[in-house]
Amino acid sequence: MQAYFLRIDELILYIVKRFTIKQIRGYNLK
Repeated sequence: MQAYFLRIDELILYIVKRFTIKQIRGYNLK
């Protein structure tokens, strides 16, 4: 069960990282 939660945590972290990079790129384009 712990490994499952760890996986979700990593997934959220990955999504947040991708979203932040997307935001930074969009900001730089402006």
